[in-house]
Amino acid sequence: MKKFSIGIILMFVLVSGVFAQAGQTIYYRHVLMVDSKTGVRRDVAINQGMYITFTRNSCYVSNEKGSQISNPHGSGTHACTYQGEQNNFHVFTYVEIGVQDLWRKTTTYTFSNDYKRLNIAIVITGTMSAFNNNTIYVYEQAAPPTMGPDIFY
Repeated sequence: MKKFSIGIILMFVLVSGVFAQAGQTIYYRHVLMVDSKTGVRRDVAINQGMYITFTRNSCYVSNEKGSQISNPHGSGTHACTYQGEQNNFHVFTYVEIGVQDLWRKTTTYTFSNDYKRLNIAIVITGTMSAFNNNTIYVYEQAAPPTMGPDIFY
């Protein structure tokens, strides 16, 4: 009976770890961009970021209260579906399909195992593939910006 109880507790801990982010809204600050072909890193001139809200099997760009808003890396609003863990990273994707399936845009959100870092990659295939910019947008978890004046005299 003791082994059974320990097994139940262990299973609960493992399952709750997978869904630890569900229902949470986290702020991510944009820190740099990387060219996926050359590896060249570019700093971000403007200090900006976004909130990501996690559900049981997806995530989406939101405001600080968790309400879905327009995505800065896509058209309109959409939720990325959880694809599972790959190489110790949590992977979420969203696919947009163009008219008559002439093009396909896949946006991939890859989170570090602890959800402290986020890479966003966008791949376009088909007739619009010339618009690929090979950029990976790198974000890290941070405190949200404060409202009010930046300078106090």
